[in-house]
Order: sequence, then C-alpha cells, then structure tokens
Amino acid sequence: MEEIDRFNGSTLPTQPQQGSGGAWPYSHSEHELASLLHNLDLNTHFQLPNVYYNTQGSLYSEAMTYRQHFPPPPFYPKFPSPEAWTDYRRADQIENEAIMNRNEAVFYEQYEAHMK
Repeated sequence: MEEIDRFNGSTLPTQPQQGSGGAWPYSHSEHELASLLHNLDLNTHFQLPNVYYNTQGSLYSEAMTYRQHFPPPPFYPKFPSPEAWTDYRRADQIENEAIMNRNEAVFYEQYEAHMK
C-alpha cells in the first residue's frame, strides 16, 4: 500500500511511449502482444482448441518473438518448497479434472445433437 500511496496527485509514474525514439521493434502495441499471449496461455491451460488465431499473421509472429524476449517466470521461486509445489499440483489436478468433466459433458451434448 505504501508504494501505491506515494503516487497521489500529479506525481504519477511515467513509462516511455512506444512511438517515441523508434526503440519499439514491433508493429503491434505491447498491450496487443501481451493480450494475445495471455489468451494463448489461458487456452493452453484450459485445454481449449486454438481456432481463433491466425498463426501465420504478423500479430501472432510478433507475440512469439516477444515471448522469447520476455518469457513467463520460472517455477522456482514461485514455489519455494517441495510442499508448495505438491499443493499446487494437487489443486491443479482437481481443477483439471473439473475442466475435463465439463469438456466431456459439452462433447456428448454436441455429439448427441449432431446424431439427431
């Protein structure tokens, strides 16, 4: 909270603008690249098919290049102990089972509708 509180009034932190100085090497904004990467990560995590992205397009290509320069954080120190890792795996397995149960229900619903 202390860090948030020191930015009151007109003393807001600033970041360099992407258009200034020609240093930004991409034709898409950082927001666009990060949004695509977040969506792809969510699709991967929830095991959703990747049907909405043009993998041959410039946005996708630039996002993959951006990811190489700014990879996701490593597991350690996110999980500082084997116990923390085990707790995470247990929760992830429960979540994954729920996802697969939902996907199975959707599959059979769509399959039965198609077979009628």
